[in-house]
Amino acid sequence: MLAASSISNKFLCPIIYQLDKNLKTSVILFLSLFEVMLINEITRKEKRAMRNVIQYNLQKELLSLMNEASPFLRPNYTYAVQ
Repeated sequence: MLAASSISNKFLCPIIYQLDKNLKTSVILFLSLFEVMLINEITRKEKRAMRNVIQYNLQKELLSLMNEASPFLRPNYTYAVQ
């Protein structure tokens, strides 16, 4: 409710002020849900980005280990980072 009120104070306060009580409650609840969904989506994207970075670093480390071992496995073959 506080998050939605911060948005409504900045942008929608004049409009919401003119609405009746039930409609005000509905609009504020909708804004609260919208902000929660937005925050969750941002968090999900940040987690996905971090997971991709960790996965890339692990893959790079694994490929460097494979390249070190490649003379013993396949003499003329090196692995590349994708």
